[in-house]
Formats: sequence, structure tokens, C-alpha cells
Amino acid sequence: MEHPKDIETRRKEIDRLRLYIFLASFDNNFDQIRREILKMKPEPELEATYAHIKERVQGTMSEASVTSDATSLVAARSKQSRPHNHSADPTRNRPPMKCTKCGLDNHTIKGCYGIIGYPKGSFHKE
Repeated sequence: MEHPKDIETRRKEIDRLRLYIFLASFDNNFDQIRREILKMKPEPELEATYAHIKERVQGTMSEASVTSDATSLVAARSKQSRPHNHSADPTRNRPPMKCTKCGLDNHTIKGCYGIIGYPKGSFHKE
């Protein structure tokens, strides 16, 4: 393979093989880009293919970022515009609990440690 034409033919075959291996390394999300590149005549060089894919991915990511930001903004605005319904809060409308045994707040006679006993290892005044 010393003839210059043979060497050039072999170099093109190797470049084409490198391109196919590179394109095969991508998952199915890149099928459309892969088809576009394979339809190009003449087939682009590996570096041009890489640049094309990089450009398309960056464009897709920036579009996704804009869409995500817009969605976040709409969600934040709708959350701000809703007034809080205090009447829906069940703890807000009931009187505070008060134990009839010991007179302390925040528990009833059913949960009074004076009757049911203090937890083991707790420090309490008897």
C-alpha cells in the first residue's frame, strides 16, 4: 500500500469508521442528530461531527433551561397569589387542651403523666 491513492483511500475508510464508532457511542436520544449526520454528503469529518452535536446539545439544554425557568416562575406566581385559608387549619379553631387532673396545658387527662406514669428514665417532680 505504497501508492498515494491507496493510502488516501485507506485514510478515508479509517476516518469513516471512526465517525461510525463515534456516532454508535451515543444512546437513542441522539437518533435524530445521528440520522442528520449520516445523510450529509460528503460525510463530515469527526471533528465537525463533534462540533455539530455539541452545538445541538447546548441549544437543547438552553431551551430546556428556559422552559424550566418559565415553569418555575409560573408555579411560584400561582403559589403567591393564593391566600392562605386560615379557617381550613383545624388546630386554629379549637380551644387549647388543658388537663383537668393537673391543670397543665397541652394534654388531656388521658395523656396526663400524673395518672398514666412518667416515661422510664425521665426527670420529673413527684
